[in-house]
Amino acid sequence: MPNPKELELIDQLLDSSRKLAKYVDDLPTEHKELALAIKRKFNQLLNQALDIYFNSDDKAEELATVLIEVHQLLEQQAEPQVIYNRLVA
Repeated sequence: MPNPKELELIDQLLDSSRKLAKYVDDLPTEHKELALAIKRKFNQLLNQALDIYFNSDDKAEELATVLIEVHQLLEQQAEPQVIYNRLVA
């Protein structure tokens, strides 16, 4: 069973996913293709993080760090290219 710190991390990741979905929905039309690529990559990493989290703490923390950084970029309303670059780095 996850401890409170793990539950908090999972909650942050899911919150980031919700914010990313809103961010993508609110982007102007000219950024939609990149926004959808961001959303797909983020969701792929989120799924990997949640899957790995219960098997290998080191790799999960690494992925969680990336996802939290993306969350911060979303809060800063970073350009779509900046977010995408962080996801694929």
